[in-house]
Amino acid sequence: MDDVRGALAANLAELRKEENLTQAEFAAQFNYSDKAVSKWERGDSLPDVVMLKTIADLYGLRVDDLLTDGGVAAARAEAAETGGGKQHDAYLMSKVLIAAMWVTMVWVVAVVVFLYSQFSIGKMYWMAFVWAVPVSFAVAFLFSRHWEGETTLQCVFASLFVWSTITAFYFQYLEYNIWAAFFVGVPVQIALILGAKLRRAGVHWLHR
Repeated sequence: MDDVRGALAANLAELRKEENLTQAEFAAQFNYSDKAVSKWERGDSLPDVVMLKTIADLYGLRVDDLLTDGGVAAARAEAAETGGGKQHDAYLMSKVLIAAMWVTMVWVVAVVVFLYSQFSIGKMYWMAFVWAVPVSFAVAFLFSRHWEGETTLQCVFASLFVWSTITAFYFQYLEYNIWAAFFVGVPVQIALILGAKLRRAGVHWLHR
């Protein structure tokens, strides 16, 4: 009981000081006297259950946070960590949307080239869409190079760029049946994976 009383007293004092409130100002929020708050912070008395819930709700805490030693500090740290995660997600989403916009422009150009070939030279150039694939992955990779902590995603974009480029060359020169070109992608893929592992380990084998 003494442990709970002491933890509550410390947590209430921390909350009040966190808001830069006097005991009278803190007490006024709940229609209590400053003497009552003074007793709470000294551990001489305890607020009732309804008041504990009211205080916890006002400051975005759980009643258990108030009754646990260091509970307020732990709750604030958890909230900050969660908020940081949300900020990171929002930051990444904005970057993804910008990259997606530029990738869309690549496909707009591919459509223009296709339509131009159909109406100007009377021949449908389907390869415009084939080549749009590696160009899209190249654009995505270039943007992802500036996304901190997204090494795996960068490796994926780079890998897709390599294999889609080889595939585009294969279809571009289909009559030559240059299937052996796909073997080139194997060592490149291995290099990309090793490079990603090095970057995650903090070793920058390529300078941006």
